[in-house]
Amino acid sequence: MKGSPRLAHREFSVERRQAPSLWWVARPLAVGYVVLAALIGAWGAWSVPQAPWLIFARTLVLEIVLLALVLWVAHHLVVTRLLNPLRHRARVDELTGLLRAGEFWEQAEIELDAAYRARKLVSFVFLDLDDFKQVNDTVGHLAGDAVLRQMGRLLREHVRAEDVVGRLGGEEFGWLLPGAAPDAARHGAERLLDVCRAAEVAGVHGFTFSAGVAVVTGTEPTPLSAWDLAREADRAQYEAKGTGKGKVTSATQR
Repeated sequence: MKGSPRLAHREFSVERRQAPSLWWVARPLAVGYVVLAALIGAWGAWSVPQAPWLIFARTLVLEIVLLALVLWVAHHLVVTRLLNPLRHRARVDELTGLLRAGEFWEQAEIELDAAYRARKLVSFVFLDLDDFKQVNDTVGHLAGDAVLRQMGRLLREHVRAEDVVGRLGGEEFGWLLPGAAPDAARHGAERLLDVCRAAEVAGVHGFTFSAGVAVVTGTEPTPLSAWDLAREADRAQYEAKGTGKGKVTSATQR
């Protein structure tokens, strides 16, 4: 069976994205603030002849309380206004609203590990929009973006809560269905295909995709990775593309 050239020669590495820690910024500021508070407290204490150490301690405690309040407010603002949006942009494709490739593969590996531990089925649907270059060339790239946006919206509406779905690149999409048999995954993709055929978006009167479905049973003697499963699904998608497009084909059982 001939595989798709897109996945046959593509290497993919998952880089886990971690948000920067605020501690490395807050620590020197906190140390400097405490030192400054101590100096201010000492200056105030020695300027008063009565009970200088008591005044120094009170001033230091007050400065530390104020520091804690300022750091808490700053942390809240930075997390809600800066880090959370950055985390979201790192995980989610802005155009389609689906997971980016790196996040998708990472979550897919987690789901496969869980499936092998529980010895449960996992199906993978690899989707590729048909004649997408022709859409860009004839209607324009804005229309092409609208089609991708619509595809993302329809996928989000048709997947289950436990499914993992992402844009793998260009007009390629991955849909992982934990616990789903290949027939159920195929029927789900076919229902989505019918909806896409009837879609009207940016001067495009319906669009289609070709899809391939592959499955792991959770009982394979050698566990498959998400990448291995995707390659099987992509081979089936390549067959669907070569036999008329607008079809969903299941991979040959191992």
